[in-house]
Amino acid sequence: MIFNDDFHILRDPLLKDALLVFITRGYTSVSMLQLHLKIDCTRAEQLWKSMVREGFISGKNDYTKVGTVLISLEQLERRINEEKAKEQKEIEEAKKKAQKEQETFQKEQEAKAQKEQKAFEVQSRRLLNSDEYIYVSQFAKKYGINFNSNELSKLQRLLKTRGFEFSLEQTADVLTSAFSQQRLYEAKSKILNQETNEFKSIVKSYLNFYRSDDDQMLEVLKEILIEKGFLILFGNSLETLKGIVEKTEKEIELEIFEKKLLDEDTQRTTLTDLDSISGYEFEYFLKNLFSKMGCQVEQTRLSGDQGADLVVVKFGEKTVIQAKRSNNKIGNKAVQEIMAAISLYKARKGMVITNNYFTPAAVELANANNIELIGRDALEELINKHW
Repeated sequence: MIFNDDFHILRDPLLKDALLVFITRGYTSVSMLQLHLKIDCTRAEQLWKSMVREGFISGKNDYTKVGTVLISLEQLERRINEEKAKEQKEIEEAKKKAQKEQETFQKEQEAKAQKEQKAFEVQSRRLLNSDEYIYVSQFAKKYGINFNSNELSKLQRLLKTRGFEFSLEQTADVLTSAFSQQRLYEAKSKILNQETNEFKSIVKSYLNFYRSDDDQMLEVLKEILIEKGFLILFGNSLETLKGIVEKTEKEIELEIFEKKLLDEDTQRTTLTDLDSISGYEFEYFLKNLFSKMGCQVEQTRLSGDQGADLVVVKFGEKTVIQAKRSNNKIGNKAVQEIMAAISLYKARKGMVITNNYFTPAAVELANANNIELIGRDALEELINKHW
């Protein structure tokens, strides 16, 4: 007997059990299936017809549905094993096909992304070398990193009218690059503002603004030192330069500590002391603190100061400061006032300092406008380091 290879015993959960019933008894009948499998007549007839059609049993008497079994137990087991093997093979082939399709799709997506990235880089370079880059530069200065999606969308549309079509995500990437370049340029200007060509002095100038573990800013310092002809001192190694900067930082800390020990007139000031003084006395204290930090400090008039209590200059960079000694948290008003003072005093940056803390709204406004906030904890660090 030749069986139909396209028919799968495993796909009907009762077919295997029905065949085992017939093989065990040596003959077939619909009523036997009903009895042993506990199924109704219609389902039993469906099974019986399937087995006749596939050649597993004979169907000579259609009335009584009695026939002969044409498959042995060994043949049934072999057939089931073959079907399992075939089914497993089909699953594996389907997996391989799906994996191949996924790999093809991924390669297509990667190729598409590379093509888009290349086009973006070409267009970005074109923008960088064009007069229209002023829009990106001014946007970065005006909004900083705290711009919203509406402002970004406007910049995107503006660039499009000038022949530079970027997606919103690409426009954000252009800005990120602009922020980075601006930060590096400003860092270089700060470090070089001190009129010195001595290696140690340049490193100390760096430490006035940046940490010894800021790898990005260390790259700027490295570039400056190479331009100044100090390559031999650190062998063009960032790790070596980092070690020199860390050592210099510790030396500065010891110098400050030694000065404090030997200065008999210096009395240690604590935050508790600041909590009990007047606002004018707090301004005077900050004036002395920033002087100790190596800044030129001018205290503004006690009234009509237009939001600024101190004007601080270091390495040519002017900063306006509002001093807020208070028993309560500092809110938006102080931030708004120092924002106005920046323009009035033609300062580079603004700062609000308090012996207390800032409200969340004040922090949010300050972040959006690049205003530096020095709260109680940060002020304590400055006092411990410089007073």
